[in-house]
This record gives sequence, structure tokens and C-alpha cells, in this order.
Amino acid sequence: MLILDELRRMLRSILAEPHLDTAQIKRFQQLVWDEAEAIQGASETQEQTVRDLAYDLDWYEPADRIRAEAPGFFGEDRARREIQQALAAIQESELA
Repeated sequence: MLILDELRRMLRSILAEPHLDTAQIKRFQQLVWDEAEAIQGASETQEQTVRDLAYDLDWYEPADRIRAEAPGFFGEDRARREIQQALAAIQESELA
């Protein structure tokens, strides 16, 4: 069972590194995608935010060369923004 606070800690840990760790991102995605049940402690909105982020991060590509060949991919700056925005949206929905 996935717990929202654990996912939040994982995302903060990813952001704390000087360079995004692709393996940690993939682990986050697998945890979210493999979970068929609701995420414990998450509202419907928060769960959708987490699931959307897992999908969006599928487009993160750290290699410039690969991003140049496939314009749909994005780099580290945008990946960081996506994670930060998701964390902010989760927090905002707690206050609503």
C-alpha cells in the first residue's frame, strides 16, 4: 500500500540531489503505476496529481543528444519544476 507522505519524502529526496537520479524517478513511477488501490492518505485530487506526475516524468530525458532527436522529451530543469509543482499542488489541496 502506497502512503502519500512516503511519496512526498521520495520526491523531496529526488529534488535534494544536485542532479536528478533517473533510477529514483523510475522507482517512484513504478511504485505509483504498480499500485492498483488508492494511495493512503491522499485525496482524489492528490492521487491524480501523483499519477499525472508519474506519467509526465516519463518524458524526462537527461541526455541532451536524445532530447535533440525527440522534441517531446524534456530536461532536468523542467523535471524539477514538474516535481515542485506537484508537491505544491498536493500541499495546496490539503489547505483547501
